[in-house]
Amino acid sequence: MILEIKSRKVGNSVSLILPKSLKIDVDQVFVVTKMHNGALILTPKLKNPYMTDKNIDMKDPEGDYFEEQSIQDWQD
Repeated sequence: MILEIKSRKVGNSVSLILPKSLKIDVDQVFVVTKMHNGALILTPKLKNPYMTDKNIDMKDPEGDYFEEQSIQDWQD
């Protein structure tokens, strides 16, 4: 989808108004990347899954099996 939009001055800033047809949530945060040719890339900012109060189990479920196998193979 290619759309043409126009920048506007809002106070001391320049603003881009995105059409409703893009179905962007209100208060959505974007990371803006300006390319060497002046192109702007808007990427939705994702929540960091590691910044949470929940206890995340980072243990590899196969790790114990392979570790036990390598110890057993070494001892044999």
